[in-house]
Amino acid sequence: MYIFSFNRYAWFDRVFDLKISDNIFWKYKRVLKRGNLFRYQDDFFVCLWPKISFFEQYKYGYEIKEDSLSMVFKSFLTDQTLDMVDWMVYNRYSNYKSVLKYFISFDIEKLLEGWKWKIETKNKKIENNEILIKDWKLTISDNVFIWQQLIIFPDLWSLFNILDENILSLSGNVFLSSQDTQNQKDKKWRMVKKWLAKNIFCTHWEIFQSRLDLQKIILFDWYKRYYENQQDPRYNVNCVVEKMQEIYSAKLIYSDI
Repeated sequence: MYIFSFNRYAWFDRVFDLKISDNIFWKYKRVLKRGNLFRYQDDFFVCLWPKISFFEQYKYGYEIKEDSLSMVFKSFLTDQTLDMVDWMVYNRYSNYKSVLKYFISFDIEKLLEGWKWKIETKNKKIENNEILIKDWKLTISDNVFIWQQLIIFPDLWSLFNILDENILSLSGNVFLSSQDTQNQKDKKWRMVKKWLAKNIFCTHWEIFQSRLDLQKIILFDWYKRYYENQQDPRYNVNCVVEKMQEIYSAKLIYSDI
């Protein structure tokens, strides 16, 4: 069984081979499920098993002897999210700490502190209207939906050129930017996780979140060079969204601006 640590390093990564007795495992088998966030003493971990890429590299063990495991967050990372992470690690010859940093803040205690915080939309009706492309502009349809859709732009100029200025102000819509502060990123991550964000607008840097039911992806100007990330892990957004389409069985739409 493999776990990812938010507090410790294991050589070049943060992945440990969990050493645990059968008695403790069976007692906490519901805690030790894939994607669950749990705490042992002062350390936070998320379960990666039963799937892990390059498992032969992860030989560092972490032993749990005491009977003091506690569930922190069930399905903290969804199966779909971890499938994406495993795929990126394997196909980009990368490691889990390099890939997971795109999906989640490693300052886990700070992220969790704000989880019970009342998001500003608490007294507002969440607008779940679908985003459509019409006359070179994104517009709101009358169709109400309960799933999430991801709308990706190559840069900020393109986003604000095609986006109606009133759309971002509607509840249920969120704009993810690499220029956000970490507090803003944490708040928006919680909105996506709680399904308070239905339409997720972003540039290519912010396409990774822990989503459960992504049904539509709109990618603008897919041919632009901005979609090629040169940092570890190197990836092309076109390849990533095609994999997202496969994992979520989502509809993928390519469009020019």
